[in-house]
Amino acid sequence: MTDQGRTTKPQELPADGATLAFDALRHAVEELALNIDSDMATIRRGLEAAFDRYDGLASPADYGNHFERMADDMVLIAEHVKALEISPALRYGPDDYGRMFEVIADRVIVNLHRAKLGGSDIESVTRELRELVYAARDRNRQDRRLLTAGLAGLLLGGLLTWTVVRVWQSLSF
Repeated sequence: MTDQGRTTKPQELPADGATLAFDALRHAVEELALNIDSDMATIRRGLEAAFDRYDGLASPADYGNHFERMADDMVLIAEHVKALEISPALRYGPDDYGRMFEVIADRVIVNLHRAKLGGSDIESVTRELRELVYAARDRNRQDRRLLTAGLAGLLLGGLLTWTVVRVWQSLSF
């Protein structure tokens, strides 16, 4: 048996089957105990190394700012989606646009009929403006003709006066 880690030899007794089995069992238990001690030492060294590595690792990264920025971006995206949801392009379908175009076309037709009825007024105003412009042109032509006639009269009057003076001087003895 073992006595504080030492094994003692059993006294020599007659070897019967039970004693041999007991000795074999004791021997197997002692070998298992030694194996367990070595396995425990290996596990202890592994745990110590793992704790040393764990202590040596830096503290985990702080993703708080990143998550805050992501949350702000998500709020902004949600606002854009709401704006798109209320936009007329998504709210109205082809039938709605068809009805709107029909109403617009009806209004245009009504305005065209009004314009045709009021066309005679427009034509009369246009005719009066044309006559005023023509009269102004005629006045300008008349003014130019009067100026031309006046200058011609002055020139002929001066020429005639000069001629009469010359003729009068030549006749005077």
